[in-house]
Amino acid sequence: MKKNCIFTSTVFLAILLAILLFGSDKVHDGLHEKFEKVMKKKNFKKDNVEAGREYVEAYVIFIHYVEGLYETAKKGVHGHSPGAQKGEGHKH
Repeated sequence: MKKNCIFTSTVFLAILLAILLFGSDKVHDGLHEKFEKVMKKKNFKKDNVEAGREYVEAYVIFIHYVEGLYETAKKGVHGHSPGAQKGEGHKH
């Protein structure tokens, strides 16, 4: 299996998961924008160092965005405050 296929499959699953978990237009738009930047920059010439750096920067920004969504999803709806894990969050 090609390296790009693994990346694309992993990214696709991350995007699908984030959309299913959050479902908001803002999340979708953020994912789409960052993913498009990565895909536009991925086919750079191997001897073009600047283009390679731009690709890596876009990739890192995208991955950090997805990781942030994942971490938010792990906390759940009621885990949005720092004290929530200790049972100090808001009460209903």
